[in-house]
Amino acid sequence: MRPAGFSPPVPEPRNAGRDAGALREQAQDIMDQLSSIRQRIADMEASGTSPSAPGGKRVREATAVINQELCIQCGLCIEACPEQAIRINGITEIDQSKCTGCGACANVCPNEAISIQEIALHRARS
Repeated sequence: MRPAGFSPPVPEPRNAGRDAGALREQAQDIMDQLSSIRQRIADMEASGTSPSAPGGKRVREATAVINQELCIQCGLCIEACPEQAIRINGITEIDQSKCTGCGACANVCPNEAISIQEIALHRARS
């Protein structure tokens, strides 16, 4: 008879130490990647190339363009746009002065009516 509260030791599975070590390595790799991503975000925000950066600077030299023939005016793009650059007024319109080219609208469009296209920005010459 076993004493009350006694439970036999649970044997470690074979290779448990090796598996735990592999998991520790994976966890460290993930932490390193997370640290790198956080640094890239901080760099983007500091340089003003993030959509959340003050001043609403462009993410890239691109903008959203709507194919009116494919657009069903569902409004998902309006909800997705972080800059509130899209409205429906008879047709779906994008305010190019607000659009950062982030692509959030294109990612949610069920008909693929929105594409992100490169644009030429006019720069002042020195």
